[in-house]
Amino acid sequence: MGEAYRAEDLKLGQPVAIKLLGVGGARRWDVQRFTSEVRLARTISHPNVCRVYDIGEADGWWYVPMELVDGETLQSLLRRIGTLPAEKALDFARQLCAGLAAAHDRGVLHRDLKPSNIMVDGRGRIRIMDFGLALRSGEWTIGEIAGTPAYMAPEQMAGERVTEQTDVYALGLVLYELYAGRRLFPVQTYEERARLGYHRPNAQLSAVDPEVERIIEACLESDPVRRPPSALAIAARLPGGDSLSAAIAEGAVLSPEMVAAAGPRGALHPAQAWALLGGVLVGTVAIVTQSHFINVAPADVPKPPAVLAERARAVLTGVGGGADEAYRDNASWFDFGDATPSQASNAAASTAPGDKRTKVRFVYRQSPASMVPQNSLHFITGADPPSDVPGMATVILDPLGRLIGFRRIPLEATPADGALTVNWTALFDEAGLNEREFVLEKPEQRSRVPHDTQFGWKRTTAGSGPLRITAATLDGRVVEFDASGGGALLPSRDLLSSGRSAAAEVAIWAVFVSIVAGGGVLARYNLRLGRGDRRGARRLAILVVCLSMLSGILRAHHVPIALAELEWLLFTTGLALLWGGFAWLIYIGLEPHLRRVWPRTLISWTRLLSGQVRDPLVGRDILVGMFVGVAVMSIFIARFRLSGRAAPPDTLIRALESLSSTPSFANIAFPYQVAVALQFGLGGAFMLLLARLIVRKTWLAVALGILAWIPFVPGGVAPFGWEFVLMLAPPLLIAMTFLRVGLLAQFALLLMDILIRVPLTLDPDAWYFGNSLVVLLGFTALATYSFLVSLGGQPAFGSTVSAPNSGADSWRS
Repeated sequence: MGEAYRAEDLKLGQPVAIKLLGVGGARRWDVQRFTSEVRLARTISHPNVCRVYDIGEADGWWYVPMELVDGETLQSLLRRIGTLPAEKALDFARQLCAGLAAAHDRGVLHRDLKPSNIMVDGRGRIRIMDFGLALRSGEWTIGEIAGTPAYMAPEQMAGERVTEQTDVYALGLVLYELYAGRRLFPVQTYEERARLGYHRPNAQLSAVDPEVERIIEACLESDPVRRPPSALAIAARLPGGDSLSAAIAEGAVLSPEMVAAAGPRGALHPAQAWALLGGVLVGTVAIVTQSHFINVAPADVPKPPAVLAERARAVLTGVGGGADEAYRDNASWFDFGDATPSQASNAAASTAPGDKRTKVRFVYRQSPASMVPQNSLHFITGADPPSDVPGMATVILDPLGRLIGFRRIPLEATPADGALTVNWTALFDEAGLNEREFVLEKPEQRSRVPHDTQFGWKRTTAGSGPLRITAATLDGRVVEFDASGGGALLPSRDLLSSGRSAAAEVAIWAVFVSIVAGGGVLARYNLRLGRGDRRGARRLAILVVCLSMLSGILRAHHVPIALAELEWLLFTTGLALLWGGFAWLIYIGLEPHLRRVWPRTLISWTRLLSGQVRDPLVGRDILVGMFVGVAVMSIFIARFRLSGRAAPPDTLIRALESLSSTPSFANIAFPYQVAVALQFGLGGAFMLLLARLIVRKTWLAVALGILAWIPFVPGGVAPFGWEFVLMLAPPLLIAMTFLRVGLLAQFALLLMDILIRVPLTLDPDAWYFGNSLVVLLGFTALATYSFLVSLGGQPAFGSTVSAPNSGADSWRS
């Protein structure tokens, strides 16, 4: 396409190379190709690619100033000295892979890679040059045949679609020439090459590392799909190759595909895989047997919600008359509050003496009309919707079905037939109390429901704890009965509450705002520079949106009212899109910097996002993450068991929610838990990265990350001592898992949090044993899948490891 000359840049005073197009002018088509070459070459900035500075025209002469390489072409070098020493050939091979990967990272296909287009400078550094036939990835002309016949791939010879694997084929031919000192195809014309056929030739080499020979054979596969996925993948498989370390040392930012390809194959030795699998399964079972120290136990909730709901309806029917039996809508859930004197004195569900855990109660609401919550998430609480419909009632029972209290609005304003007689003895019996132990007194507090008469009782039996009961009637009909003794008859369930202190909530919001603000700044910076794994961010955002929508569907109280359901749908969709956008923003801000600072943390994560679900490294990292997760959950339980602390409210809120109904359990066990693991995984990685960018030291960033984690500590901050060590151990293990194994392992670790968030039991007589079985089988399936995938095709049994696959099959595995 032209001639090259050595020249002097008069403005900068430095030597350059000048490429001239034609002699005394050029055709329009040649100028277009010339301009295209410059446009593509200028996008690539890498030590192993010759820099192109500009393009210009003077007096009909088109010229391109470019970097002057003081050396000779690889073709000239091989012709002069023959074969290269193995060490030097390996060094050249790594540099060629790095330069070609840089071009592919910018979406540029060279299409004419050959020794005469590769310069070797005086320091032994490789420079890939001459992008005259280069194309943008995805751009090609059907039937176009362009390139050098001796280095063309079969699909290139046939005028078919060219891809990165086309350049990989040419790279394999160059590597062969590096080690053999001769061309594999000694041809000059297209016809000569065509006569040799398109099938892979015999590229066996003598006295060459077997791994190098396998790499070259894989590169020369006739089918592009069977070739290595990228040049960086080749660099990683070269003997002693570590392209990630080289990229970090050079300050280069690898593309997501290059990061995924650069990592190791990651297959575990069968003994290691079995040890991890056994640790996960045994540890999970051990956690289930001890989880009641941080969660509820079967004794705390001996009856299922369906039985308790039927019991609540029976209470309303028995003490209120048939007029209040009719209902159209109902909702029920488990709630918790401090143990009441009534429960304590009547042997309600309790645990060992001295146990400080919160006691459970069951709340049931019913209404003759559809209950439409006023909160945007559409879940029923003790006060939402308000009790303003005649016939609406709320009943609170202890876990054994004994009455704690109820409130209701009668369907009728006046008795149908004269005055009604209230059977107080029946109400006391429903509460498991002896009416004869109580005496009437004036109520201390006024009832909150419409009434015309109010009653109060006080227990006087010696040896029993003090207990006051209040009640109210309207026109002879009981509208309130409160045996809680604490004046907190109607707990207001708030599924958005975390149970943390105000100070902890402020600290958590400060962390959240920091993540959003920092993520926004970094995302804008990365987008302006054209960085960011947009495809991965898009897939992650879609996953978060789907999880949020599914969670909203399972949590909401649905009613047959179109307008109410439309309002819920619009809000839930908007909230899901908001969380999806937040995930996209954080990932765009986080991921490019992770690729620059800690690229190894993204290898298995990027492979999974790209759909490589059977990649051995993906299986290995999930299995390792689950193993560490078992250790972290065990530390949580040990801290609460040894200290005697009460179970943290945020744990009990989700635990009792999961027991309230099958949809609630499905929500907590899958979409909610996965979303929380993603949220904390990305948020924690972002805070750690932000600290690393500020302090420049990884160990100091970890220390700051642990301090930022303190507001999230379940059960509050522990005093200095052994409990303080147990408090700091989990965040340290999480940070080390992220840094040493990767983001995917950290996500798998956080996923194990469900072992202490959902009540689990091995007692087959417990009514929620089925829920426990679902969780245990789910984790067993995930661990087994990870175990099998992590083997990478090796036999699970046997004392020896099968030999690695040869040729292209190893790349597919």
